[in-house]
Amino acid sequence: MVNALFAGSFDPPTLGHLDVIEVASQLFDKLVVVVATNPDKKYMFTAEQRKNMLADMTEHVSNIEVVSSVCLVADLARDYKTDFLVRGLRATSDYEYELNMSYQNRHLNKDIVTIGIFPKQEHIHISSSVVRNLLTFREDARWKQYLHPSVVAFIDELRRH
Repeated sequence: MVNALFAGSFDPPTLGHLDVIEVASQLFDKLVVVVATNPDKKYMFTAEQRKNMLADMTEHVSNIEVVSSVCLVADLARDYKTDFLVRGLRATSDYEYELNMSYQNRHLNKDIVTIGIFPKQEHIHISSSVVRNLLTFREDARWKQYLHPSVVAFIDELRRH
């Protein structure tokens, strides 16, 4: 079996994330999707909420496991016996960042290989930070176009309480 790991903050998970997950799930026998948490970073949604949103929007993908962790990705890859790290690439700025991260991860775990997957063109401009920014404007519903319907329903429910 060839396994891969796709880690991110997913705060919140977007259609771009889903696009990368669906492609990666076709390339690998198993894909572990990790909701990564950096203790130094401030999140809009808890790790458990992000994990639940991801699980709901990917329930149609049979060969993935959604988990959350505060560990280093290179260590998680070893723990989950994955051969590849999957990264989504949207722009040249993503490439430079991901290239440096791939070098760092390879230094920490010599057996791991990073591959990049480009989302569909209609999702290339979507980022979690754009969605979070739009969410701060309570009356503006344009954020919904960037998210899976199950994630929209989850966020709407949170906002009602």
